[in-house]
Amino acid sequence: MSENAVMDIEFIDQQQLLTFDFSHLQQLAASVLAAHQITQAEIHVLLVDNPTIHAMNVAHLEHDFPTDVITFPLNDTDQQPPDYPLEAEIVISTEMAAEMAGEAGWSAEEEATLYLVHSLLHLCGFDDLTEDAQREMRQRELEMLHHLGMKPSETDTRFQGL
Repeated sequence: MSENAVMDIEFIDQQQLLTFDFSHLQQLAASVLAAHQITQAEIHVLLVDNPTIHAMNVAHLEHDFPTDVITFPLNDTDQQPPDYPLEAEIVISTEMAAEMAGEAGWSAEEEATLYLVHSLLHLCGFDDLTEDAQREMRQRELEMLHHLGMKPSETDTRFQGL
């Protein structure tokens, strides 16, 4: 990162299910952002349970179910100068991560880390609204996970065929 790089990534732990190394997650998040030429960011990551993310999903997206992760960009980076910091809030359900980890073939903490990478990629401009875009985003997630020393299980259907 350059001298002017300022990565303020704060984790707000509102759950008791999983334990994380927050300094490692901060470095991971900064690495994903830097790989996409984002050198300044202020991001709050909330770790919550299913009832909390369900309530947020209803309130903000009108989806009446719990989900894995919700990304809230707080500024429109397309309208800001390139040196303007990215501001966002990310909400991750650790309960959902624990539920999905078995199917994915890795730990709940690794599943939650995937949710963080997924959300950061949304902030970097990726989307998953079409099948092609979803495939591209999954490929980029896989590249980022490998770069970070993580490898999804071969049984994880989300990454099969990539």
